[in-house]
Amino acid sequence: MLIVIDKSFLRASTSARIETLCREYEVIFSETILFELQDSKDRDQCLAKFPSTENSVIFMPDIGNLISYENTNSRAAAPIVKHRIPGNIAFNEKLKSKQFDFSRYENTLAQWRRELKKTIDDLVEVATCIDVFWPKMRDEKGNIIHPYVDDLKKKISKNPNIVRAFYKLIRKSSFVTADKIDMDWAIFRWVQIRVIYCLDWAKRHNFNVKAANRNKIEHDLHDLNYLIIASLCDGMATTDQRLGCFLRLIRPDSTIISETAARGSQLEARTPPGPGSGTA
Repeated sequence: MLIVIDKSFLRASTSARIETLCREYEVIFSETILFELQDSKDRDQCLAKFPSTENSVIFMPDIGNLISYENTNSRAAAPIVKHRIPGNIAFNEKLKSKQFDFSRYENTLAQWRRELKKTIDDLVEVATCIDVFWPKMRDEKGNIIHPYVDDLKKKISKNPNIVRAFYKLIRKSSFVTADKIDMDWAIFRWVQIRVIYCLDWAKRHNFNVKAANRNKIEHDLHDLNYLIIASLCDGMATTDQRLGCFLRLIRPDSTIISETAARGSQLEARTPPGPGSGTA
């Protein structure tokens, strides 16, 4: 079973728990978790929890690589395991002794931070005007009608045509046409997850742009990247309940390995009854 691990699960787990996770599942280590840990004081401690044996995890490039593949080849990125970084890769033993030199990645990280700033700006802009598409989500006083928004989120999770309509608004001429994309496509999940996030943000903050805490939105963006990967495989290891609920909304058949597994003596996965796996 193919799952992606997020930072919350990694932080909450012991080395022994991570080793068990890597033994019992095919664990995706995405570039997102590496970027997210870069400025964390516990970066080395977290990364040192992974087994140093070769191929203990599946190293996966960022979402942009998957979307680029789709536009170049006019086919879905799924199954995403075929996009793993090739070769026999292992975590450097120097991580355990905190002697690993991360400075070689500074140029890459600087570029990533610039891209992240623009992404945050774009997301705030969409979130604060999402009601343009659904005027009925506000009452006569301009406040959010929560049941209406919750119903919208459910519809977007199930109706591909709503996602395709939004995709048409952002599609560049070199991108694949909207009629081709479905739930197996990374770009489809990218659009779907962002629209649902913007609705949720508007619901929680009632369109108050002053509530747009950039640090919080940056954290949310990392979570959205984990969600995209999780929606294209079998599930996720996370202790974040809100993230787990989001995944269940868009992929009801997902396996979620939760806080119980991170702290308990055995891994416990919650898998609802239902068909199929995300991998092909």
